[in-house]
Amino acid sequence: MKTVDVRGLLCPEPVYIVREHLSSGTDPVTVLCEKHSRENLLWLGENLGWQAEVEDLLDEVRIIFRKG
Repeated sequence: MKTVDVRGLLCPEPVYIVREHLSSGTDPVTVLCEKHSRENLLWLGENLGWQAEVEDLLDEVRIIFRKG
């Protein structure tokens, strides 16, 4: 299991970083991000064939990507 922390980064940087980790094939991948990055990262995962489990925390989001 790999954890990727992209909190504090502005788009499109979180998308580039998460794409690199999803493309590596590690399963699952946990992503910690800010709420404004959520939809872009979910879109990315879906388009790469990953399923996502989302947990909304106080000021951030945890997304666990698993190969679909």
